Amino acid sequence: MAAGDHVYVANRENQRLVILEATPNPAGSWGSIGSVILPGNAEDLFVSGNFAYVVGDAATPFLAVVDISDASEPLIRSYISTGGSSVHVSGDWAFVAAPAGLDVYYIADPDAIVLAGSNSEMASSPSAIYVSGNRAYVTMEGSHSLVIYDISNPAAPVPLGSSPAGSLLHPVSVMVSGDHAFIACKGDPGSADNNGVVVLDVSEPANVLVRGITSEEGQKATALAVAGKRVFVTSRCTTDECCDVDPEQAQCTGKDDRFVLYEFNHLETPTLQAGNLQAGYLDVVDSASVANGLSVGGGLNAGQAYVGGDLGVGGDLRMLGSIGGEDEFLCEEFDGPDNCLDWELR
Repeated sequence: MAAGDHVYVANRENQRLVILEATPNPAGSWGSIGSVILPGNAEDLFVSGNFAYVVGDAATPFLAVVDISDASEPLIRSYISTGGSSVHVSGDWAFVAAPAGLDVYYIADPDAIVLAGSNSEMASSPSAIYVSGNRAYVTMEGSHSLVIYDISNPAAPVPLGSSPAGSLLHPVSVMVSGDHAFIACKGDPGSADNNGVVVLDVSEPANVLVRGITSEEGQKATALAVAGKRVFVTSRCTTDECCDVDPEQAQCTGKDDRFVLYEFNHLETPTLQAGNLQAGYLDVVDSASVANGLSVGGGLNAGQAYVGGDLGVGGDLRMLGSIGGEDEFLCEEFDGPDNCLDWELR
């Protein structure tokens, strides 16, 4: 995970949290700044402020709080012997995809983290978690689905709904942007079914809809990140055709592991509040309401327009349909089918 000038890596094999420089050196490698031994096999981490929160796997379960204020000497402040597959921190709370469901920890005191609440409803082998606002999104390996929890009271999470069972095939990573959840799936290793990114509409937790699926034969997605309308995915080769096979170890050596970039257009944003909006193209499907003034630098093309007050036009006005208000403008003289020479107010 990258944060600021550093990259944080939870090394599962040697049970260490390693801190690297975020910018590679001229030789193309990342210099190690510091590291610390963890209580067990690291499964996931999340960095927030001066702390890294690391969870361990089922064999060596733990949740550790690591002080990273001095990157050269990270220090474990506390840990407890319960873990999970994924962790996400929001404010004073750490949300963990635990073996039995969603666990919530109060972490305001890094020296004494406390289990504050949990919920196992609708849970089936949780695999990944993402928190956005008052909702936690947890992927389920067992039911191949996404479950959405209301965490407005973090100590008492409540399930709101889920995607259809089987909609996600071996989900491993999830991120949420607006009304859409993006899930990386390993899919079916014997086919190209559901082994890329699944896009879900989560605007109504009780009615989650599948909006899109990507698949690549011979690959399985391992992680993803979302920035704007772009989704960045890492995937691993799963067949002999797309990788070198080590004859001594009889296994794939990862020749064709990939980094894939997807662009998802036409993702709806129901509400936008902004002081200044600049866009190359704006398409309004239903209606637009302008409280103060509307300035159009190029041209305004309208099939039908309603003006409740005054309308001022600095240049040409071309209406393909009709214009209505308290009064009506009617064309008295046309020069061609769409060009009026004389408007009369009636």
